[in-house]
Amino acid sequence: MTEARHRVFFFGCAHGGGGHRLHGSASESCLPWKLTEIDGRAQPNSAIYAHTWQVPEEKQPLGVARLHHRAGWTMLSFWDRSMDKRFGSNGNFIIEGTHTFAEACRLASEAWPESWLRITTQPGWPSHAQLVEVAV
Repeated sequence: MTEARHRVFFFGCAHGGGGHRLHGSASESCLPWKLTEIDGRAQPNSAIYAHTWQVPEEKQPLGVARLHHRAGWTMLSFWDRSMDKRFGSNGNFIIEGTHTFAEACRLASEAWPESWLRITTQPGWPSHAQLVEVAV
């Protein structure tokens, strides 16, 4: 039996270019989140430190993921300073279907191996990401 394919998109810096944008043949209209809800607002502690560029590093921790579910989609959101060293930089994997943290990590790493590896091996990233669940 073959596994069903899930669409997986990435929002953040990718492909050697700066700036946060949606990658992967998607438009914002097909997603249950608006891009303004994702960029700097979906990561751990983002309600308090959303667009604060000079904050204590522990307020935008590397290696901590926030898991979201909405309307049959899953999103993993991280602070990501692997390309843009400024605070507020983030990476988000948006996956069709409702998935556990482990499933979402696997699907994201398979669909976006370069981005996943870049984010999860950046300096300051602990060996295992911690799950922070939120009610959205």
